Amino acid sequence: MPNPLLLSPSGEARGSLPYNFPDDPPATLRVTFAEWRSDFPHRIDLYLSDPRASGNRALPALHWSSKEKKFASDQDGDS
Repeated sequence: MPNPLLLSPSGEARGSLPYNFPDDPPATLRVTFAEWRSDFPHRIDLYLSDPRASGNRALPALHWSSKEKKFASDQDGDS
């Protein structure tokens, strides 16, 4: 199953979530929009509740890149 897309109001893809939302059994993803500027979030915090061996954990945040016009994690090298 593909990862959920983050879409603009016009329907353009602006990034994706690393897990299905709101859940990817047996895990559950919590998404929090932060760093609001001009009524637009510039960071998306992700927290995975996971009963498997890897356990509950914060995932790398997604940051808005004005240059790229998309959300990406620091691990992607696009922020």
